[in-house]
Amino acid sequence: MKIVIYGLCLNRDIQKWWTDRLNGIKNIKSKYPIDMKLFVDQDGSTTKSMLEIIGNETEVIDIRKIPTTELRKLPRFQQGFNIGYKGMCLFYSSEFIHYLKEYDYGIRLDADSIVQSNFEIDEFIESGKLYGYVRDKRDSHRETCETLPDAIKSYVRTNNVPIKCKESEINCWNFYNNFNISKLSLWRSPEYVRFMNYINKDGGIQRHRWGDSTIQANAVKMFCDKSQIQKFDFAYEHRSHGYKNYDEVSDSSGIKVKKIKI
Repeated sequence: MKIVIYGLCLNRDIQKWWTDRLNGIKNIKSKYPIDMKLFVDQDGSTTKSMLEIIGNETEVIDIRKIPTTELRKLPRFQQGFNIGYKGMCLFYSSEFIHYLKEYDYGIRLDADSIVQSNFEIDEFIESGKLYGYVRDKRDSHRETCETLPDAIKSYVRTNNVPIKCKESEINCWNFYNNFNISKLSLWRSPEYVRFMNYINKDGGIQRHRWGDSTIQANAVKMFCDKSQIQKFDFAYEHRSHGYKNYDEVSDSSGIKVKKIKI
C-alpha cells in the first residue's frame, strides 16, 4: 500500500502556512508509510530559502519542467507564466494523477489546509472506499453553475453513460476538495478518463472557469456508489477561506478542546 499527500502550492502560501500544514500532517495516522509531494509552478519555489521552509521530507516537483500534454496547451504555460487559477483547476481535475503513478491512495492538502485533530485513515482504505471529504457546499461561481451541469448531462445523454446517481444530482453541490482522500484508481478509471477527455475538449475550464471541485464532485457522484463515499468529522481548517468546522471550547477540566460543528 502506497499513500501520498500532495498539493499544488504558491510561494506566498508556503511561506505563510507551511509549518502549520506540516504540524497538521502529524495528525494523520496510518500503519502504512506516507510520502509527501509538493507541486510548484513559480520561479523561486526551489530556492534555498524556500526549500528550508519546505523541509527535506517533501519531494518538490516543478510541473513546468515536466508538464503533461494538457498543461502544455494552457495559454499561460505557453507564455512562460505560472499556470494560474484555471490551470490549477485543470491540474486538480485530471493532471495531478499523471504524477502519482506509483501510489494507491492520495490525500490532497493545499498549503493552507490544516488537519487539527487526529485523522485515522486505515479503516477508510481497508474498507475499499473511493472518496472521502470533510465539507460539502454549493459552488458559488455563477457561470459554472449555469454551464457545467448542463454540459455534463449532455455528455451523459449523448454517450449513454451509465451513472450511479440521479440526473438531478448532477449539479453545483460539491465536495470542498482542498482536502480529500481518494483511491487513485478512481481517477485512472476508463469512465473518468473519458469524462475528462470530454471536459478538456469542451474547453469549459478556460472559457467558463469550471472549478475542479464541481468537476470532481459530479464525477464522484456519477461513478461511485454512495457506500464508497465518506464524510469525515475530524477538525479541519482552510485558512485562506476563513473556514473551520470546529469551535474551541473548554471541557469540564477547563482544557481547551475542539468541538466539531454539527
